Amino acid sequence: MRGFDSGNKFVGRTDLALVDKGVLIEFDGMVKYGDLLRGHLTPQQVLAAEKRREDGLRGLGWLVVQITRSDFDHPGSVTLRLDEAIAHGQRVVAGNGLMGSVRLRSPICLPR
Repeated sequence: MRGFDSGNKFVGRTDLALVDKGVLIEFDGMVKYGDLLRGHLTPQQVLAAEKRREDGLRGLGWLVVQITRSDFDHPGSVTLRLDEAIAHGQRVVAGNGLMGSVRLRSPICLPR
C-alpha cells in the first residue's frame, strides 16, 4: 500500500493495509535496513527516515502495527495486538479520521 496526503504527496509504503479497518501492518525484517545502509546511509539516518515515514502515515490517521519474526513465537500476542488495533482503527474510520488516500498494488498470487 502507498499512502498519500491530501495534497497527493507520497508519504510512505507499507507491507499490508486493512483499509476498511484503518490499520497498517508492517513486517519488520532486518533486510531493508541492510539495503539502506549499503546505500551509504548511517544507521541513525536509516532510523530517522523510518520514524518520519511512520509518523507521516500515523498523521494521516492510520494505526501502524509492527510485527517481527520473533513475535510469531507467541502468536496469541500477535492476534491480541491486531484485534486491539482493528477495534481502535474501526473507531477512527467511523469518525472519518483518515485523511489522504491510498493506492493499492494488485494482489500477489502465490503458486499452489
